[in-house]
Amino acid sequence: MPTPYLSGILSRAEQPASGCLGPFDDPGHRVLACGPHYPVAPGERSDESTFFFEVTPQTAEGTTLDLILQAASSLYSEADTTDLEFVVVRESDLALQATATSALAGASMTYTATVTQNGPSDADAVQVEFFLPEGVALASASPGCTQQAELVTCVVGTLSVSSPIERAGLSNQATVTATVTVQPEQRDLLETLVIASSASEDPDFDNNYVFIDSPVDAQAQLAVESVTPQATSATEGDEIAYTVVIANQGPSQATDVDIAVVIPDILDITDFQVNGVTGDAKQLDLMPSERLTVTVLGLALEDSAGQPVLVDAEADAWEAPLVKASDQSLTIANAAPTAVFSGTMEVNEGEWGILTVRVDDPGVFDGLDVAWDLDNDGQFDDGSEARVLFDGLAIDGPATRPVAVRVRDDDGGEVTINGTVTIVNVSPVVDGPTASLRAQYDQPITVDFDFVDTSPDDTHTAQVDWGDGTVENQPLAARSTLAQVSHTYNKVGDFTVKLCVADKDGGQGCVQIPTQAACQEHGLQARFDSVGAETKVTLTNAAGSVAIPAGMPFTLYRDDAVVQTLSLASEVPVSGSASLTFTVPDYQAKNQLFRLAVDDNGQGQKTTALCSGSVAKPVVVQGQIRYFFPLVGNGGSQENPREIQSEAHEVLLPSVNR
Repeated sequence: MPTPYLSGILSRAEQPASGCLGPFDDPGHRVLACGPHYPVAPGERSDESTFFFEVTPQTAEGTTLDLILQAASSLYSEADTTDLEFVVVRESDLALQATATSALAGASMTYTATVTQNGPSDADAVQVEFFLPEGVALASASPGCTQQAELVTCVVGTLSVSSPIERAGLSNQATVTATVTVQPEQRDLLETLVIASSASEDPDFDNNYVFIDSPVDAQAQLAVESVTPQATSATEGDEIAYTVVIANQGPSQATDVDIAVVIPDILDITDFQVNGVTGDAKQLDLMPSERLTVTVLGLALEDSAGQPVLVDAEADAWEAPLVKASDQSLTIANAAPTAVFSGTMEVNEGEWGILTVRVDDPGVFDGLDVAWDLDNDGQFDDGSEARVLFDGLAIDGPATRPVAVRVRDDDGGEVTINGTVTIVNVSPVVDGPTASLRAQYDQPITVDFDFVDTSPDDTHTAQVDWGDGTVENQPLAARSTLAQVSHTYNKVGDFTVKLCVADKDGGQGCVQIPTQAACQEHGLQARFDSVGAETKVTLTNAAGSVAIPAGMPFTLYRDDAVVQTLSLASEVPVSGSASLTFTVPDYQAKNQLFRLAVDDNGQGQKTTALCSGSVAKPVVVQGQIRYFFPLVGNGGSQENPREIQSEAHEVLLPSVNR
């Protein structure tokens, strides 16, 4: 529909050179009357008239304008009418200016955007959009602003253009602001896009947006809020704890916070904890209003000589200058040294001993003085080192002696400990023969020995176990001496002599000596002359210097059974001989063993000191050949025969059972 009131649309009309009347209002129209105002002859054309119209800026886009042209000779004559229609198109050139204040991490910054409407049409639905970067948070924006994620949209509304037609309440310019808070840890460049737009077509969009690059500065202010010891008094060797509180007063995050606790030499740091965790090489960052609690554990190495201990705490960061605080509320007192006997407190009688004391002082810089009282006279003048020699040369053990040691430090601390030295009885050391001793069994065997005892006051007794059931005790001279014991065995055999020397306190030293009680050598030979129901044996004392005594028993065995025991009727001198005839009951020619045992009473027992043995005559019936197997026995015992093909009848008795 054509707009009925041109007066609301037309704002200006230029009259042709010939002039026009108006414009003036006609009901429903705005009229401009123009013409030559002179007669125009039939068939002639009047002068052309050019009309310029300006549509008001606020006319809505798409509005249809109806222009009626009438030509008449008078206002009251019939007119020639022509209708023209125009469709309104809006075009609005917006221009944007945007700035930002400086960016400081942890602080606010403000974006200011001013949009100017350069026409030609009014601009409806004008809005300004802020595309915020990461690292900021919107604090406020106005007027008419809303936020969705990183986009902040501010609705301006309608902007008019400068025009001769004044319209109250409308302007061609608007300003919006957006205030953001930069994150305390933000360090990267902030890139922000600001765009202005409207519902109208914009002929020049290049001036509708602005990129704002804002470098971020960072500033932090650290504070050492407190340096507090766990206690205000301590003693050398105590563990001491300090608590240090570091705060970040902002506005930016403090990165790579460096904390130092400066202590004097008399304290040794043993542990360093940050918020309860043992410190390591990881980076410490502190946000604004955050605090770090640093716990420093230390060991008091020395007293403070009555003066307060100065402890300084320092902190700085990349963004924060160095700050300091200190404490002087702690004093450290001296601690007395400690001492304990170490090693053995036993000393052998008659010897020097070594006594040691282990000393300790919590004050590691303290000098220590050690003094011994070893003779129980109350004077600490018997040694000045941690190790001393104790004289036990003249002391007979077992016994005890009191001793004491005193330890002082250079700050007046002192400790005295008392102990008891035990003098230990030392057993005698016996030295005897190392080789076996040998004698005829009915002759004495003599053992020479000596012994040593470290005690000058001990008395000693020798105890000898000869190994044959005989045990003898013999008093000895004291200390160290050479001594001798002897014994006669009543039988042949190998024995072990255990010789011990005991002192009066029960100490005993022993040696063992192998001995041999041997039989007497002789030269007796025996020969079987015949074997049968009567078995004859010839005895010959062929060598040596010993006569074979009368009464020496000889026993004939067949296999393992005793056949008969005969004794010499008379002595057989050296180079002499004798014959024995044995009666063998139930003799049969079969395989059997005859054995003649010398000095054997038929019960395996000796009766003389002479060496004894046996001669065997095995009889094997095999064709016409006889085999003789001599058998040598030891003390009448039987051994397996050795087979010998021989006709020899003579066998020399070996020297056995020595």
